[in-house]
Amino acid sequence: MNPKFSNCLPRIKTMFDVNFSKKWAEKAHVTNTIELVQVLNGTLKVVFEKDIIELLPGDVIFIPSHTSHLDVFSQKQKFEVFMIFFRWTPEKDFFREVDLGVFCKAPHDVQYEIRSILLEMRSDRLDNPVSRTINQHRLLTILLLLYRSAKGIATVTRENKLTENKHKWLANEVKIYIQRNLQNKIKMNDISRKVEVSPNYLSLIFKKEIGMSIFQYIVEAKMETAKQYLLDGKLFIEDIAALTGYSNANYFSKAFRKYFGCSPARFRDMKIKPRGC
Repeated sequence: MNPKFSNCLPRIKTMFDVNFSKKWAEKAHVTNTIELVQVLNGTLKVVFEKDIIELLPGDVIFIPSHTSHLDVFSQKQKFEVFMIFFRWTPEKDFFREVDLGVFCKAPHDVQYEIRSILLEMRSDRLDNPVSRTINQHRLLTILLLLYRSAKGIATVTRENKLTENKHKWLANEVKIYIQRNLQNKIKMNDISRKVEVSPNYLSLIFKKEIGMSIFQYIVEAKMETAKQYLLDGKLFIEDIAALTGYSNANYFSKAFRKYFGCSPARFRDMKIKPRGC
């Protein structure tokens, strides 16, 4: 490990959840700090001068300071990111050795570890010196995890210390896969291949960790996403059906009525909570 990385604490300027502004997608821009961007909802394509990196929910990218880039995202879908702006003395040396798309190439356990750390950071604040220092150490841990991953150095993460954590990781990966593929027909065999365990084992672990079957979670995720689209009021029911993986509007409407107790058209018109409408 390069000591100049591990011995130098990044200095966080600010961090927050935000809905991207349309102006960020209109022209390339730069900042004078490093940007960490984690996609929370929607998809993001970051366009650099010589590279394009596509991010799905949960994915993370670091954008070096003074680097021109364009943020491209769908304005038809709910889009939200978590951002950290920070400075780090060994920045130039780090990005000479670590490419911008390193997170998406990292092993699943490293990705899970980084997502877990970011979740802790999102629940924290920078309103006192202790919290700021803790979060700067968390951010350094993320940077070192990505460096080790880029260099092929084995990392013992919280995910692989205990079988219990492995189960949590599997359940989380299933949830991420489902959220990423809501517009498709999601098959159990495809999910099990993604996380490299048998369908039966995965079903048992998911039910134990989440409290519902994978099929029930898929339906819930599709219906809650459809509900949000209806509340936004910008899309036709046919479009919402397609975005949530239903082959036609009639099939979608039947599924929506079965889940919420009323038709999507009635829910959209009344703009009230579905149960009992």
